[in-house]
Amino acid sequence: MRRTPIVSRCAVPVAGAAVCLSLAGCTPPVASAPSPTPTESPGAPVPADPFSLRVGDCIDDDLAGEVLQVPVVDCELEHTAEAYHSERLPDGEYPGLEEVKHTAVDVCLDRFEPFAGIDYDESQHLDFAWYYPTEGSWSTGDREVLCLIMRMDPSTGQTVPTRGTLRGFAQ
Repeated sequence: MRRTPIVSRCAVPVAGAAVCLSLAGCTPPVASAPSPTPTESPGAPVPADPFSLRVGDCIDDDLAGEVLQVPVVDCELEHTAEAYHSERLPDGEYPGLEEVKHTAVDVCLDRFEPFAGIDYDESQHLDFAWYYPTEGSWSTGDREVLCLIMRMDPSTGQTVPTRGTLRGFAQ
């Protein structure tokens, strides 16, 4: 059985109250271009607000626990996950945690094959995780599901660090 990591993240909005996100948490703006390449210290992760992640960003994180920042790295350097799809959920009342999780899985699964080049069920070396809005982040305008793809060791179920993009990986 495959594992899909579930992670909690916290962001501190301008008002100062912490909003926790379950990664599977999210980011308000939907963006298609990756964030600028980290340049502060070549090779070192640049701490980023989890709400600032964009499609094309790579992170070097264990995808577990609660964090206030996400370590973003240049995708050409070793990393554990890459943001491969973003989708904004419709406005309205918060649909509930289970419904949001279900939608996040559907969204990420639907976009997995076009990105990876292989059907999720056929791939033993790739998995996905996601950020999604919690009730708290929804109240601040968060509507984004952000899908992350990672390379996995099928014998251990552990994430394998990779370099470059997993677009078209097809394993």
